[in-house]
Amino acid sequence: MKRIVTLTLMLAALLAGSPAFAQSDLSVRLRGTIDAVTAQSVTVTTLTGQTLTIAVPAKAPVMDASKARLRSIKPGRKAMIAATKAPDGTMTAQFITVGKPGVTPPM
Repeated sequence: MKRIVTLTLMLAALLAGSPAFAQSDLSVRLRGTIDAVTAQSVTVTTLTGQTLTIAVPAKAPVMDASKARLRSIKPGRKAMIAATKAPDGTMTAQFITVGKPGVTPPM
């Protein structure tokens, strides 16, 4: 079964493995559907219909997101929040990714 995932998390984790690369203009974030997975790569069809195969180093962190409730988030946990900013400066979350104890989500 194909699973729609937000590859932003996975690719950010891959790129975060190398601090110098994570800061580079070469960083890419993708969203799409996973088509295939091997021990060394993942193939994805992006939201624009492009099919890409991406190498995955053996030590690259891979995270699997699961649904949670806002009330389950505990103070002190590391989080990544994607939000939109209104003209008055207020922000509204589009999604929140919270690391489990001892795990920091890729930023």
